Amino acid sequence: MDELFNTDYGYGCITWSIIALVLTVLPIHWLMQGGAQYYTRHNGEHIGYITAVEQNTGPFFAYQNNTTTVYVKTDIVSAQENRYCISSTDSDLIAKARELAQNKTSVKVIYDEISFPRVGECGGDTIKDIQPLD
Repeated sequence: MDELFNTDYGYGCITWSIIALVLTVLPIHWLMQGGAQYYTRHNGEHIGYITAVEQNTGPFFAYQNNTTTVYVKTDIVSAQENRYCISSTDSDLIAKARELAQNKTSVKVIYDEISFPRVGECGGDTIKDIQPLD
């Protein structure tokens, strides 16, 4: 056993490198495949208007791809705009957001702030429901 970790032969560095790689890659893979549970820091509501719905795609930042960003203003003429995310798996909610944005309908956005998202899921303020108020 001492021969494996003996650096005189050059095998010690290789062995420790493999051990370090396994101990690093396996937990990351486990987290990305859903091993971690969602951690909700807070939830809330935002009453306002949906001003834009934007599909996120592209080769970079794969953990954010296939999500949809929804922009909400408290007042139509307001300069401040809040960003929320909808998971790619919730196509009904995405369609609802697009329809309400086109109609400029007053809405209540119900959201949770999610930490530790899975790959392809939203992190940050994630919309759970959108209720029209008009």
